[in-house]
Amino acid sequence: MQDTRSDHALTELVPLAYRSVPLALAANFVCAAAVGYVLWDHIANQILSVWLAGVLLVSILRLGLWSRFQKVQIDASNVQKWAHWLTLGSGAAGVLWGTAGFLLFIPDDPHLHTFLLFVIGGLATGALAVSGPHLPTFHAFFLTSLPPIGVRLFLAGEASHLMMATLVAFYCLAIFIISLRIGKSFVEVISLEQRLRAVMENVLDGIATMDSSGRIQSANPAFSDMFGYTEKECIGKAFFGGLLPAEYNVDAASERTASGEAWQWGTAVSARELVAKRKDRSTFLADVATSSMTYAGENMHIAIVRDITEQKAMQIQLLQASKLATLGQMAAGIAHELNQPLNVIRMAAENALIRQRADPPDKKYAEEKLKLIAQQSERMGNSINHLRAFSRLDEARTEAFDLETTIHQSIQLVQDQLNIDSILLHTQFSKGPFVVKGHPNQLEHVLLNLLNNARDAILERQNQDANAPEKGQIDIEVFADGPASMVAVRITDNGPGIGAKDLEQIFDPFFTTKPVGKGTGLGLSIAQGIIQAMGGRISAKNTATGASFEVKLPRSSGEETG
Repeated sequence: MQDTRSDHALTELVPLAYRSVPLALAANFVCAAAVGYVLWDHIANQILSVWLAGVLLVSILRLGLWSRFQKVQIDASNVQKWAHWLTLGSGAAGVLWGTAGFLLFIPDDPHLHTFLLFVIGGLATGALAVSGPHLPTFHAFFLTSLPPIGVRLFLAGEASHLMMATLVAFYCLAIFIISLRIGKSFVEVISLEQRLRAVMENVLDGIATMDSSGRIQSANPAFSDMFGYTEKECIGKAFFGGLLPAEYNVDAASERTASGEAWQWGTAVSARELVAKRKDRSTFLADVATSSMTYAGENMHIAIVRDITEQKAMQIQLLQASKLATLGQMAAGIAHELNQPLNVIRMAAENALIRQRADPPDKKYAEEKLKLIAQQSERMGNSINHLRAFSRLDEARTEAFDLETTIHQSIQLVQDQLNIDSILLHTQFSKGPFVVKGHPNQLEHVLLNLLNNARDAILERQNQDANAPEKGQIDIEVFADGPASMVAVRITDNGPGIGAKDLEQIFDPFFTTKPVGKGTGLGLSIAQGIIQAMGGRISAKNTATGASFEVKLPRSSGEETG
């Protein structure tokens, strides 16, 4: 029953019922006028006039109640009061029509009492349409208007009257049962609507719906707050090209196809990082996922937007810490890389000084030594600049870069450490070029992490396995994968391999197989995040001789494949 509904549901249902009051009053007025006109010559004019005056008075009072309702803010604190007034007004109108069923009933004229039954039955049935949202309002009118004329037919006593009374009784029962079902449906619809509205209003992500042209049709509070607009101001704005300006998303815009929509409408499972612009013209980095739907025969789009400014800042800090940890692991190799040219410089300087003291001084010899010192200084400078570039914070904007160059730079950083540990490094490059898009610094970090892990695995096997190969070896292969739009980098070692259980969680954060103090468990997790952000994927498997990691990346658009 509707009287068990919560006040929260009533705050939606009662206004719906009040909205139809003018229609109900118009129907009452027209039907009362028709009854007065038809029965004027058949009923005492005094009785008919009093009844018509009663209908007019109740209609005026109900109209005044409706007018006052329009000025009130309905909430849980006052909805019950206004619901009672609505029910009372509907009941008063029903009583008047029920009275008409008794006082204006003419048993000797089947045409007139059938006309009266038709009018009252029509009003009672129509009340379900206008008062259905609030079931007590409908019942107050229906149960006081139609049953009395049924009783009056029954009291007439004739067979035809009894049959009509029986039909009225069955009709009343059927309408009553239908009203309960309709009332339940209203409750379910309103409850679902309120639940969805509560979700939309409290979800932290911005959600907007758009028409086929990309104009916003609705937006939740998180979306409007994110962009600095009110919900009404969001309506009609262009999502792509407006809130997500193309000039800030050059990389996305370059992916346009002939249809002009490829860079815009992606799918919900592949969110993209795009630059969004607020009302105050400030920008922020947003994770944007879009999907399509059909509603009422109209093609629509849904966009889910998340402000990832703080998240990206934390990721950059975590990546920076991981870089510094990687440099710490390569400390011995870096020291060796810098110590070699330092020794050459020292020896060249000492020899030049000795020869300079000779008589006569050998200028040609001194010139050769100075050139050697300059060369070794340049070598040291290049190494230091590479270390500085690797350890610096990455910029937010991505760029297209040559994958082979980045691999060689990574090898340069780790080569001396591998030489110290007597580990051979073999590279095999297919015909390129292989140009990818992203952060070369971050990809270099991924490669260094994989190379260092391979070195640690080889050393672990050599220390623990008497049958381990005498020489450790790491192989790096670069080749086009399947479709020409993908490029793969495979790094294979001859270490002990990866445990079957460990393979399932090797990319999980904080999972490590290294001893306490030697690994944080974040290296491969960060590597996976970097590769996925570039639109690629990373995987691991065991081979007959050790472990193999494979990184697959999309080649930059516009690159000609060889």
